[in-house]
Amino acid sequence: MFSEKIHKEKQDHKIHETQDWIDALKLSLLIFIILLYYYYLRMGIFLPFFIDNNINFIYLSNKIFALTAVTMISISVLIGPLASFFPYFGKKIGVRKEIGIVGFLLGLIHIIISFLYSLWGFTWAFLAANLATILLIIVTIFSNKKSLLYFGYKKWKAIQRLVWLALIFIVFHILALGQFVVWKNWLSNPAITYYLPPTNLVIIIFVMLSFSLRFIVFIKDRLK
Repeated sequence: MFSEKIHKEKQDHKIHETQDWIDALKLSLLIFIILLYYYYLRMGIFLPFFIDNNINFIYLSNKIFALTAVTMISISVLIGPLASFFPYFGKKIGVRKEIGIVGFLLGLIHIIISFLYSLWGFTWAFLAANLATILLIIVTIFSNKKSLLYFGYKKWKAIQRLVWLALIFIVFHILALGQFVVWKNWLSNPAITYYLPPTNLVIIIFVMLSFSLRFIVFIKDRLK
């Protein structure tokens, strides 16, 4: 009877974990599609797959893989702070690991495509991207219960918080690619892109909001 109960609990856990991965993949696909279409909208292209355009789809997809990765990783770290204010997000704590790992894997796809098409040279942007990747690899490897038991909660939590440092390097990577010029051009004449801000600027703002909310929660916890 006891063994049957243990077996049922394991099966339920596997089903729940599988659903978490499915939810994370669905979310990544939704974000990818939204960002991809948003990019076309900025160019005034409302039916991108039905009319001819001069946009290199592989290059664009590679860019969207990167931005989707950043968005997914930001969402994974946002769930915790949001749970402090909204009970709904407390129910989503369990899926944040899967969301973060899917984001990391999308980032790897971006890196692989960039190397294959020789889109990177050794620059500050290249260095920042690689430092972010190394940190995310460390976070991903140790984001499991075995690591938690081995290191203890405090050390394990410190390792998981490296994701924030990785996000800083990712922001620096985007800035080092010369995006300030793109943002400046948009600010001077937003009508050229139907008033829609650059895609990477939207993502940078989202990341900054993540940091701001995390800081608010930190202050809130300190004041208790």
